[in-house]
Amino acid sequence: MIFTSSCCDNLSIEEIVKRAEKGDSEAQYIVGFYYNRDSAIDSPDDEKAFYWLKLAAEQGHCEAQYSLGRKYSEDKSRHRDNEQAIFWLKKAALQGHTFASNALGWILDRGEDPNYKEAVAWYQIAAESGMSYAQNNLGWMYRNGNGVAQDYTLAFFWYKQAALQGHSYAQDNLADLYKDGEGVAQNKTLAAFWYLKSAQQGNRHAQFQIAWDYNAGEGGDQDYKQA
Repeated sequence: MIFTSSCCDNLSIEEIVKRAEKGDSEAQYIVGFYYNRDSAIDSPDDEKAFYWLKLAAEQGHCEAQYSLGRKYSEDKSRHRDNEQAIFWLKKAALQGHTFASNALGWILDRGEDPNYKEAVAWYQIAAESGMSYAQNNLGWMYRNGNGVAQDYTLAFFWYKQAALQGHSYAQDNLADLYKDGEGVAQNKTLAAFWYLKSAQQGNRHAQFQIAWDYNAGEGGDQDYKQA
């Protein structure tokens, strides 16, 4: 396998390992990524992945910090450690890593010891950068009043931002608000439109809801112009 990177153009993994052993953080990250179970190799090695990612992360490598934080947060990992996950994800998030901000928000929101207020702050950062997952998560927080005052108007705003990017859960959530008239004037036609969009991506709740709506005659013909 040949890698292309700013430090390791067209080098083999063996050559990159040599650079990593000399302390090159980018090479260390690449080796860690190579051994990660999410990579394309046939025989991933979690211990080696942790070893190299941690070396790179300790040198301030942003992607390595994010990857290490994610590995600490994995349910099936023998290294699972929420505190370490938060520590490394925060390091990456403070360097502007959008996915780290969202992942950090998720752990603080859904983890063992929830901190909704801080979760909202990290979701907000990622959402404002345009990340659809974070926008949907932030919409959920406003809809349910977790860490913020309940605000259906803001829930609608963030759900719609994510839905327009094709996020299926946001489309389903947006449809719920249109159906119930929360944060927006009730509009069953637009509810059906967004349920259909979500259902077409395999969202089971949306599939059930659109089938129910059609059976009950709710929503009528989809008004694509209004949507």
